Amino acid sequence: NVIGAGVNRSELSIGGGATVRVPHVGLSIGSPYYASSNFGANGSGCFATGVVSVANGTLANEGDGNNADWGSDRMAGLIVGNGTVPLSSGAWFSGRLNVGDGAFVTNGPCPVVVGIGLGEGKVVQTGGTVVSTGTYGLSQDGGPRGSWEAKPVVIGAFGGRGEYVMSGGAATFAAAVFVGGIESNRFCRTFRIPPEDFSHRQAKGHLSVSGGTFRTKSSLFVGCDGLGTVDVGGDGRIVVAGNLVLSNAVHSTLRLKPSAGTDPLVDVGGRLVLTDAARVVVDMTDVPADSARFHPLVRCDAASAQAFAARMTVLGDYRGTFLCRDGVWGLGRTVSRAKGFVVMLTGEPPSEPAHEFVVNGSFEQPGKWSVSDRVYSFSGSEGVDASHDIVIEKSAFNQMLE
Repeated sequence: NVIGAGVNRSELSIGGGATVRVPHVGLSIGSPYYASSNFGANGSGCFATGVVSVANGTLANEGDGNNADWGSDRMAGLIVGNGTVPLSSGAWFSGRLNVGDGAFVTNGPCPVVVGIGLGEGKVVQTGGTVVSTGTYGLSQDGGPRGSWEAKPVVIGAFGGRGEYVMSGGAATFAAAVFVGGIESNRFCRTFRIPPEDFSHRQAKGHLSVSGGTFRTKSSLFVGCDGLGTVDVGGDGRIVVAGNLVLSNAVHSTLRLKPSAGTDPLVDVGGRLVLTDAARVVVDMTDVPADSARFHPLVRCDAASAQAFAARMTVLGDYRGTFLCRDGVWGLGRTVSRAKGFVVMLTGEPPSEPAHEFVVNGSFEQPGKWSVSDRVYSFSGSEGVDASHDIVIEKSAFNQMLE
């Protein structure tokens, strides 16, 4: 099942509510398959291009990898830009999948690969829904069929160039997502692939989310075996149920670009792991320097947030403080007062947990009271510069306790 093979250019458009079901080992968009007459001994002169566009229709990739008629060297799955040929061939294969409004694209038990080997793949999602279960289902008689192991999603693998550009809609993947390479021993293959294909290195992967939600129910790995870049802008959302790992195997970058009216967000349910060569860039060039609004960036645990802040480079004139609001870390303004003021009070300070109150009429923030020689001071936490003491008038203090 190939769109664009050998030296051909082929296009498939699905719309008008139509449904196209792809059986057996799945779909390759831009591939060397079925090109033996043109491919030659080494595949020289082979430059295939395939394009599949889905809008107001359904593409159901139902391949289960169990059709032996395809031969042992065929890779199953949804493959966009399938260049699994020897490096010496000099060939090149290009594939593109367009997903628009009203589209529904599903992928069954096999992996999703965008750009592999001598291939260049691109997925452009402006709307609609993309779902990859990544696991085998049940046979017709109700018994198990194959393995239940989730198959990975790889954007750029083994020398290939892969790109996933999302500006709307929703994408949900059951398996781990790799941007910029994957180790061969972690790449779940339904069919054998010639060993020389795994000798390709310097894969390039790029995930860009400027709108919609890109979700993995597992983990997201960036730069695992190549150059990996993740860009999040506009009101785009990346939701990772597991860990977000920026590897230093080659190079990995996470870039976030807020604006005056919208903010992206990376939501990490597990840990945010930043290795030595990882880069975190927050581009604030579209945010006014005097913006008083809190700009959320990442939802994660406190330890991960500190690692994020340590690697963060901020571009632009905006200079805020990295702080937390309602479990989300981002850039915002703080309230601080110079040291040197003390208020002598009688009685006990507020009990834990700390009360919320208004600081000079600005905003409410939780914090902690401490006592030394009957001098009660308030040390700020979220949104309050902890290097300063906050002075509360006695009347305001008493009013707070009422």
